[in-house]
Amino acid sequence: MDSELQRISQLIREKAFAQAEADLRAYVKQNPQSPQAFYLLSYACDLPRERLAAIRRARKLAPENERITARFRKLESGRDKPRRSAWSLLPLLLVMLLALGALLVGLWVTFRDQLPAALGGPSVVLPTAIVIEPTATPESTEPPPTATETPLPPSPTATLEPTDTATQTPVPTSTPAPTTTPIVLLTPTPSLTPFVGPTAVPFFEALPPPAPLGSTGDVSVGQFTVRSFYRAAEVFINEIGATIDAPPPGTEWALLELQLICNGDGDCTPPLESMAVIDTVGAIYLLAAPEVFRVDPRFGPEGFANNQTYGYAAVALPPEAAGLALTVDIDGQIFTFALE
Repeated sequence: MDSELQRISQLIREKAFAQAEADLRAYVKQNPQSPQAFYLLSYACDLPRERLAAIRRARKLAPENERITARFRKLESGRDKPRRSAWSLLPLLLVMLLALGALLVGLWVTFRDQLPAALGGPSVVLPTAIVIEPTATPESTEPPPTATETPLPPSPTATLEPTDTATQTPVPTSTPAPTTTPIVLLTPTPSLTPFVGPTAVPFFEALPPPAPLGSTGDVSVGQFTVRSFYRAAEVFINEIGATIDAPPPGTEWALLELQLICNGDGDCTPPLESMAVIDTVGAIYLLAAPEVFRVDPRFGPEGFANNQTYGYAAVALPPEAAGLALTVDIDGQIFTFALE
Protein backbone atom coordinates (compact mmCIF):
# COMPACT_ATOMS: atom_id res chain seq x y z
CA MET A 1 0.00 0.00 0.00
CA ASP A 2 1.55 3.31 -1.07
CA SER A 3 1.77 6.43 1.08
CA GLU A 4 -1.36 8.01 -0.41
CA LEU A 5 -3.50 4.98 0.44
CA GLN A 6 -1.97 4.86 3.92
CA ARG A 7 -2.99 8.49 4.44
CA ILE A 8 -6.54 7.75 3.25
CA SER A 9 -6.68 4.67 5.47
CA GLN A 10 -5.86 6.90 8.44
CA LEU A 11 -8.77 9.19 7.46
CA ILE A 12 -11.11 6.20 7.55
CA ARG A 13 -9.85 5.22 11.01
CA GLU A 14 -10.54 8.79 12.14
CA LYS A 15 -14.08 8.48 10.67
CA ALA A 16 -13.45 11.28 8.16
CA PHE A 17 -15.42 9.27 5.59
CA ALA A 18 -16.44 12.13 3.28
CA GLN A 19 -12.86 13.31 2.77
CA ALA A 20 -11.63 9.73 2.41
CA GLU A 21 -14.26 8.96 -0.25
CA ALA A 22 -13.41 12.09 -2.26
CA ASP A 23 -9.67 11.31 -2.15
CA LEU A 24 -10.26 7.66 -3.09
CA ARG A 25 -12.41 8.52 -6.09
CA ALA A 26 -9.69 10.84 -7.35
CA TYR A 27 -7.10 8.10 -6.73
CA VAL A 28 -9.20 5.46 -8.54
CA LYS A 29 -9.43 7.63 -11.64
CA GLN A 30 -5.63 7.64 -11.81
CA ASN A 31 -5.22 4.01 -10.66
CA PRO A 32 -8.27 2.04 -11.87
CA GLN A 33 -6.46 -1.31 -11.35
CA SER A 34 -5.75 -0.86 -7.63
CA PRO A 35 -7.69 -3.45 -5.57
CA GLN A 36 -6.56 -1.82 -2.30
CA ALA A 37 -8.11 1.50 -3.34
CA PHE A 38 -11.49 -0.12 -4.03
CA TYR A 39 -11.18 -2.12 -0.81
CA LEU A 40 -10.78 1.14 1.17
CA LEU A 41 -13.60 2.69 -0.87
CA SER A 42 -15.94 -0.02 0.45
CA TYR A 43 -15.38 1.47 3.92
CA ALA A 44 -15.52 5.15 2.94
CA CYS A 45 -18.81 5.07 0.98
CA ASP A 46 -21.98 5.90 2.89
CA LEU A 47 -24.49 3.77 0.97
CA PRO A 48 -24.45 -0.05 1.17
CA ARG A 49 -24.91 -0.27 -2.62
CA GLU A 50 -21.82 1.86 -3.19
CA ARG A 51 -19.77 -0.23 -0.76
CA LEU A 52 -20.87 -3.44 -2.46
CA ALA A 53 -20.02 -2.07 -5.91
CA ALA A 54 -16.55 -1.05 -4.68
CA ILE A 55 -15.75 -4.42 -3.05
CA ARG A 56 -16.99 -6.26 -6.15
CA ARG A 57 -14.47 -4.32 -8.18
CA ALA A 58 -11.72 -5.02 -5.64
CA ARG A 59 -12.52 -8.76 -5.63
CA LYS A 60 -12.47 -8.89 -9.42
CA LEU A 61 -9.03 -7.29 -9.43
CA ALA A 62 -7.67 -9.51 -6.62
CA PRO A 63 -9.82 -12.64 -6.22
CA GLU A 64 -7.16 -14.41 -4.15
CA ASN A 65 -6.98 -11.71 -1.46
CA GLU A 66 -8.57 -13.13 1.71
CA ARG A 67 -9.30 -9.75 3.33
CA ILE A 68 -11.11 -8.56 0.20
CA THR A 69 -13.06 -11.82 -0.05
CA ALA A 70 -14.11 -11.64 3.62
CA ARG A 71 -15.21 -8.04 3.19
CA PHE A 72 -17.16 -8.98 0.05
CA ARG A 73 -19.03 -11.77 1.85
CA LYS A 74 -19.91 -9.48 4.74
CA LEU A 75 -21.31 -6.77 2.45
CA GLU A 76 -23.14 -9.22 0.22
CA SER A 77 -24.86 -10.79 3.24
CA GLY A 78 -26.17 -7.38 4.28
CA ARG A 79 -24.51 -7.42 7.69
CA ASP A 80 -22.86 -4.05 7.09
CA LYS A 81 -25.33 -1.35 8.16
CA PRO A 82 -25.49 2.11 6.51
CA ARG A 83 -24.20 5.13 8.33
CA ARG A 84 -27.05 7.58 8.79
CA SER A 85 -25.92 11.19 8.72
CA ALA A 86 -27.58 13.97 10.64
CA TRP A 87 -28.77 15.47 7.35
CA SER A 88 -30.93 12.41 6.67
CA LEU A 89 -33.03 13.30 9.73
CA LEU A 90 -33.66 16.86 8.53
CA PRO A 91 -36.89 16.09 6.55
CA LEU A 92 -38.35 14.30 9.59
CA LEU A 93 -37.47 17.25 11.82
CA LEU A 94 -39.13 19.71 9.42
CA VAL A 95 -42.31 17.59 9.33
CA MET A 96 -42.40 17.50 13.13
CA LEU A 97 -41.98 21.29 13.35
CA LEU A 98 -44.78 21.86 10.83
CA ALA A 99 -47.07 19.49 12.73
CA LEU A 100 -46.31 21.28 16.00
CA GLY A 101 -47.05 24.67 14.40
CA ALA A 102 -50.37 23.38 13.01
CA LEU A 103 -51.29 22.03 16.45
CA LEU A 104 -50.56 25.39 18.13
CA VAL A 105 -52.63 27.29 15.54
CA GLY A 106 -55.52 24.86 16.01
CA LEU A 107 -55.43 25.29 19.79
CA TRP A 108 -55.40 29.08 19.41
CA VAL A 109 -58.39 29.09 17.05
CA THR A 110 -60.34 26.73 19.33
CA PHE A 111 -59.74 28.44 22.66
CA ARG A 112 -59.11 32.10 21.74
CA ASP A 113 -62.63 33.11 22.91
CA GLN A 114 -62.21 31.35 26.23
CA LEU A 115 -58.70 32.62 26.88
CA PRO A 116 -59.60 36.19 28.07
CA ALA A 117 -62.16 34.81 30.55
CA ALA A 118 -59.63 32.32 31.85
CA LEU A 119 -57.17 35.17 32.41
CA GLY A 120 -59.88 37.22 34.21
CA GLY A 121 -59.96 40.16 31.78
CA PRO A 122 -63.08 40.66 29.61
CA SER A 123 -61.96 44.26 28.99
CA VAL A 124 -60.03 43.09 25.96
CA VAL A 125 -63.21 42.80 23.89
CA LEU A 126 -64.57 46.31 24.67
CA PRO A 127 -62.03 48.54 22.87
CA THR A 128 -62.53 46.71 19.61
CA ALA A 129 -66.31 47.43 19.58
CA ILE A 130 -65.84 51.12 20.45
CA VAL A 131 -63.31 51.83 17.72
CA ILE A 132 -65.45 50.46 14.90
CA GLU A 133 -68.57 52.67 15.36
CA PRO A 134 -67.28 56.29 15.12
CA THR A 135 -65.48 55.78 11.83
CA ALA A 136 -68.55 55.01 9.68
CA THR A 137 -71.16 57.71 10.51
CA PRO A 138 -69.55 61.22 10.49
CA GLU A 139 -67.88 61.06 7.10
CA SER A 140 -70.95 60.02 5.11
CA THR A 141 -72.85 63.31 5.70
CA GLU A 142 -70.30 65.86 4.39
CA PRO A 143 -69.32 64.67 0.90
CA PRO A 144 -72.85 64.82 -0.72
CA PRO A 145 -73.19 68.63 -0.69
CA THR A 146 -69.77 69.10 -2.32
CA ALA A 147 -70.75 66.63 -4.99
CA THR A 148 -73.98 68.45 -5.90
CA GLU A 149 -72.38 71.90 -6.12
CA THR A 150 -69.32 71.17 -8.22
CA PRO A 151 -70.86 69.47 -11.29
CA LEU A 152 -73.12 72.54 -12.08
CA PRO A 153 -70.45 74.91 -13.57
CA PRO A 154 -68.84 72.45 -15.99
CA SER A 155 -72.22 71.43 -17.47
CA PRO A 156 -72.13 73.97 -20.38
CA THR A 157 -68.71 72.78 -21.48
CA ALA A 158 -69.99 69.26 -21.28
CA THR A 159 -72.39 69.95 -24.19
CA LEU A 160 -69.47 70.92 -26.43
CA GLU A 161 -67.31 67.98 -25.53
CA PRO A 162 -69.61 65.18 -26.71
CA THR A 163 -69.02 66.28 -30.31
CA ASP A 164 -65.28 65.97 -29.76
CA THR A 165 -65.53 62.69 -28.02
CA ALA A 166 -67.75 61.40 -30.81
CA THR A 167 -65.02 62.16 -33.33
CA GLN A 168 -62.53 60.50 -31.10
CA THR A 169 -64.53 57.30 -30.72
CA PRO A 170 -62.71 55.69 -33.67
CA VAL A 171 -59.62 55.94 -31.49
CA PRO A 172 -60.81 52.91 -29.52
CA THR A 173 -60.12 50.99 -32.69
CA SER A 174 -56.59 51.01 -31.33
CA THR A 175 -57.90 48.60 -28.71
CA PRO A 176 -56.41 45.76 -30.77
CA ALA A 177 -53.37 46.69 -28.67
CA PRO A 178 -54.27 43.65 -26.53
CA THR A 179 -52.69 41.73 -29.39
CA THR A 180 -49.54 42.17 -27.28
CA THR A 181 -50.84 39.18 -25.30
CA PRO A 182 -48.84 36.81 -27.57
CA ILE A 183 -45.95 37.75 -25.25
CA VAL A 184 -47.50 35.25 -22.86
CA LEU A 185 -46.62 32.54 -25.37
CA LEU A 186 -42.95 33.11 -24.59
CA THR A 187 -43.30 31.88 -21.04
CA PRO A 188 -43.89 28.17 -21.72
CA THR A 189 -41.09 27.91 -24.27
CA PRO A 190 -38.24 27.51 -21.71
CA SER A 191 -39.91 24.30 -20.48
CA LEU A 192 -40.28 22.96 -24.03
CA THR A 193 -36.95 23.90 -25.58
CA PRO A 194 -34.79 21.36 -23.69
CA PHE A 195 -35.99 18.65 -26.07
CA VAL A 196 -36.34 20.70 -29.27
CA GLY A 197 -33.19 19.45 -31.01
CA PRO A 198 -30.26 20.74 -33.05
CA THR A 199 -31.03 24.49 -32.79
CA ALA A 200 -30.21 24.31 -29.12
CA VAL A 201 -27.52 26.97 -28.76
CA PRO A 202 -29.99 29.51 -27.27
CA PHE A 203 -31.45 26.70 -25.15
CA PHE A 204 -28.01 25.88 -23.75
CA GLU A 205 -27.39 29.54 -22.94
CA ALA A 206 -30.81 29.81 -21.25
CA LEU A 207 -30.08 26.99 -18.82
CA PRO A 208 -29.02 27.80 -15.26
CA PRO A 209 -25.30 27.42 -14.48
CA PRO A 210 -24.55 23.71 -13.92
CA ALA A 211 -23.61 22.43 -10.48
CA PRO A 212 -19.94 21.31 -10.35
CA LEU A 213 -19.16 17.62 -10.77
CA GLY A 214 -19.38 15.83 -7.42
CA SER A 215 -21.42 18.58 -5.74
CA THR A 216 -24.99 18.22 -4.49
CA GLY A 217 -27.80 20.30 -5.98
CA ASP A 218 -31.42 20.88 -4.93
CA VAL A 219 -33.86 19.55 -7.58
CA SER A 220 -37.08 20.47 -5.70
CA VAL A 221 -37.92 16.83 -4.89
CA GLY A 222 -34.58 16.04 -3.25
CA GLN A 223 -30.78 16.42 -3.32
CA PHE A 224 -29.16 15.22 -6.57
CA THR A 225 -25.46 14.41 -7.06
CA VAL A 226 -23.38 13.26 -10.03
CA ARG A 227 -20.80 11.34 -8.00
CA SER A 228 -18.51 10.45 -10.91
CA PHE A 229 -18.34 10.50 -14.71
CA TYR A 230 -16.14 8.32 -16.97
CA ARG A 231 -15.60 8.65 -20.71
CA ALA A 232 -14.52 5.68 -22.88
CA ALA A 233 -15.91 3.59 -20.04
CA GLU A 234 -16.32 0.18 -21.73
CA VAL A 235 -13.58 -1.39 -19.60
CA PHE A 236 -14.94 0.09 -16.38
CA ILE A 237 -18.47 -1.06 -17.28
CA ASN A 238 -17.23 -4.63 -17.59
CA GLU A 239 -15.31 -4.39 -14.32
CA ILE A 240 -18.41 -3.46 -12.29
CA GLY A 241 -20.14 -6.58 -13.63
CA ALA A 242 -22.39 -4.80 -16.15
CA THR A 243 -23.01 -5.58 -19.82
CA ILE A 244 -23.86 -3.15 -22.61
CA ASP A 245 -24.55 -3.32 -26.34
CA ALA A 246 -22.18 -1.84 -28.90
CA PRO A 247 -22.45 1.99 -29.14
CA PRO A 248 -23.73 3.69 -32.31
CA PRO A 249 -21.05 4.33 -34.98
CA GLY A 250 -18.80 7.26 -34.17
CA THR A 251 -19.58 7.21 -30.44
CA GLU A 252 -18.26 5.62 -27.26
CA TRP A 253 -19.96 4.77 -24.00
CA ALA A 254 -19.67 7.09 -21.00
CA LEU A 255 -20.68 6.06 -17.46
CA LEU A 256 -22.45 8.21 -14.84
CA GLU A 257 -22.68 7.40 -11.14
CA LEU A 258 -25.80 9.14 -9.74
CA GLN A 259 -27.46 9.60 -6.35
CA LEU A 260 -30.76 11.24 -5.32
CA ILE A 261 -31.88 11.68 -1.69
CA CYS A 262 -35.65 12.32 -1.64
CA ASN A 263 -37.18 15.03 0.55
CA GLY A 264 -40.24 12.94 1.43
CA ASP A 265 -40.81 9.31 2.28
CA GLY A 266 -41.86 8.12 -1.21
CA ASP A 267 -39.81 7.35 -4.31
CA CYS A 268 -38.99 10.64 -6.07
CA THR A 269 -36.74 9.14 -8.80
CA PRO A 270 -37.28 10.93 -12.15
CA PRO A 271 -37.97 8.72 -15.21
CA LEU A 272 -35.04 7.88 -17.48
CA GLU A 273 -36.45 9.87 -20.39
CA SER A 274 -36.43 13.08 -18.29
CA MET A 275 -32.61 13.07 -18.18
CA ALA A 276 -30.18 13.77 -21.02
CA VAL A 277 -26.59 14.90 -21.66
CA ILE A 278 -25.90 18.09 -23.66
CA ASP A 279 -22.75 19.77 -24.97
CA THR A 280 -21.75 23.32 -25.84
CA VAL A 281 -22.91 22.91 -29.45
CA GLY A 282 -26.43 22.14 -28.23
CA ALA A 283 -26.53 18.45 -29.17
CA ILE A 284 -28.69 16.25 -26.92
CA TYR A 285 -27.73 12.67 -26.02
CA LEU A 286 -30.32 10.40 -24.38
CA LEU A 287 -29.36 7.89 -21.68
CA ALA A 288 -29.15 4.22 -22.59
CA ALA A 289 -32.33 2.19 -22.09
CA PRO A 290 -32.38 -0.70 -19.57
CA GLU A 291 -32.44 -3.29 -22.36
CA VAL A 292 -29.22 -1.77 -23.76
CA PHE A 293 -27.35 -1.19 -20.48
CA ARG A 294 -27.72 -4.05 -17.98
CA VAL A 295 -26.27 -3.11 -14.60
CA ASP A 296 -26.89 -3.48 -10.88
CA PRO A 297 -27.37 -1.08 -9.23
CA ARG A 298 -29.13 0.97 -11.93
CA PHE A 299 -30.23 4.55 -11.33
CA GLY A 300 -33.99 4.21 -11.46
CA PRO A 301 -36.98 3.12 -9.36
CA GLU A 302 -35.38 -0.31 -8.89
CA GLY A 303 -32.43 1.38 -7.17
CA PHE A 304 -34.62 3.16 -4.59
CA ALA A 305 -34.04 2.14 -0.94
CA ASN A 306 -33.84 3.93 2.43
CA ASN A 307 -35.40 7.11 0.97
CA GLN A 308 -32.72 7.48 -1.72
CA THR A 309 -31.81 6.20 -5.18
CA TYR A 310 -28.27 5.23 -6.19
CA GLY A 311 -26.95 3.59 -9.33
CA TYR A 312 -25.31 3.88 -12.74
CA ALA A 313 -26.45 5.21 -16.12
CA ALA A 314 -24.75 5.17 -19.53
CA VAL A 315 -24.79 7.48 -22.55
CA ALA A 316 -23.21 7.20 -26.03
CA LEU A 317 -21.09 10.28 -26.87
CA PRO A 318 -18.88 11.25 -29.82
CA PRO A 319 -15.22 11.65 -28.73
CA GLU A 320 -15.20 15.31 -29.80
CA ALA A 321 -18.17 16.33 -27.59
CA ALA A 322 -17.10 18.96 -25.05
CA GLY A 323 -18.60 21.06 -22.27
CA LEU A 324 -20.84 18.19 -21.22
CA ALA A 325 -23.63 18.59 -18.67
CA LEU A 326 -26.46 16.39 -17.42
CA THR A 327 -29.97 17.90 -17.55
CA VAL A 328 -32.76 16.67 -15.25
CA ASP A 329 -36.37 17.69 -15.94
CA ILE A 330 -38.46 17.77 -12.72
CA ASP A 331 -42.08 18.84 -13.37
CA GLY A 332 -41.01 21.12 -16.25
CA GLN A 333 -38.11 22.71 -14.37
CA ILE A 334 -34.63 22.00 -15.76
CA PHE A 335 -31.62 21.38 -13.50
CA THR A 336 -28.08 21.00 -14.86
CA PHE A 337 -24.98 19.27 -13.52
CA ALA A 338 -21.51 19.62 -15.04
CA LEU A 339 -19.82 16.38 -16.13
CA GLU A 340 -16.35 17.80 -16.73
